[in-house]
Amino acid sequence: MVVVPDVDYSLLVPKELRSHAWVLTHNLFSVIRIDGRGALSSEILRKLLGRNSAAIMQKFEGTLIELERDYSAGYHCRFYRFVPGFTRFCCKTITDPLLVRAWFRNTVNRKQPIHRCLDQILADDKLEFDSDGANEHLDRLTSHEFLALDKSCSMENYVAGVRQSIARAGNMRSLFEVQRMSLSTVDEFGHRYHTPLTSLPKRYRGYFRWSGEPLVNVDIRNSQPLFLCLAFVKAGGEIKDDWKRYKDLCERGCLYESLNWSNIDRAEFKERFFEEVLFSKPETVLYKKFAQKFFTEFESVFQFIFDLKNPKPSRQLKGKDREKPHRLLAKHLQRAESQFMFEQVVPSLMAQGIRPVIPIHDSVLTTEEHAPAVENTIRAEFKRVRFKCEVRVESTVEE
Repeated sequence: MVVVPDVDYSLLVPKELRSHAWVLTHNLFSVIRIDGRGALSSEILRKLLGRNSAAIMQKFEGTLIELERDYSAGYHCRFYRFVPGFTRFCCKTITDPLLVRAWFRNTVNRKQPIHRCLDQILADDKLEFDSDGANEHLDRLTSHEFLALDKSCSMENYVAGVRQSIARAGNMRSLFEVQRMSLSTVDEFGHRYHTPLTSLPKRYRGYFRWSGEPLVNVDIRNSQPLFLCLAFVKAGGEIKDDWKRYKDLCERGCLYESLNWSNIDRAEFKERFFEEVLFSKPETVLYKKFAQKFFTEFESVFQFIFDLKNPKPSRQLKGKDREKPHRLLAKHLQRAESQFMFEQVVPSLMAQGIRPVIPIHDSVLTTEEHAPAVENTIRAEFKRVRFKCEVRVESTVEE
């Protein structure tokens, strides 16, 4: 039994497209937001509808869904909404063999039992959000502060997007209990767990309270470079002196500070390090200034990064991985991070009875009382794989 639009597809689409229509509308309903819009990327659409997804979407437009043509720059997907007649949803038992096969073949759902337990925490009465305070904070945003954020969209679109995130964060309990909507998704690319808190900018998470107490963020320092070390060990790479130095810097959480060749701000250096060293295209990486310096100091590390982004033979790759093989490293590191957090750290915290536990990718939101336990658990889980890590505890409330 699943939640599906209460409509008769036979009156709207041809028989050969009926299974596609059912799968599309069900998946759009599962990601729809408080404003009635749902985001579906071209990659997800291809998985749902096949290679001809663009042509099929054109046939459905106006009869099943409407495309938001004024979507903001910076998004990697388009927003859709149901046509005005699609307002009633209900639970149905699907018996049509064609629809059953389409559901099991095309549905994209990577949520595990641990994710559903976390959804219960997000809908708990103890978790409160001061949406009025967050909106007032947003109202005080100046153009100078917005430019400092270095966003790839206009200030108007940024503010509109944040207001939608604030509205969704303030209505989590209603969405979960009354409208029976899922509060989270697990993406296809890095298997990351996305909630209203992950889409909310960091500065507004300070308006969350658990039983009246503010939350703190327990963060793994240099997490992506550290997971690169884990990948190297699993691959059975030869440990050389430059690898030992790189691993030591990652474990002490001072990689960016030690390699800051240009003496720029840490956040700016981290962004350029990711852009030019970790996630740049293999054919252009050696033309990057930071990549050249990194190659000089860590030749074997650089070679491992290059090999991960440029696998041989490339014919084994499919879809976007074949078109853009340089994204393989980002996918590998994000999936390693997700596996570590949701198969080791979060289950251990839940077993200890710690509440709240709200993962934000490579960090965990909790109360100040439980921060030491979360920190010790993260260190213990890294120790199990013979690694160390530096963990930072920081308040979410801006002073």
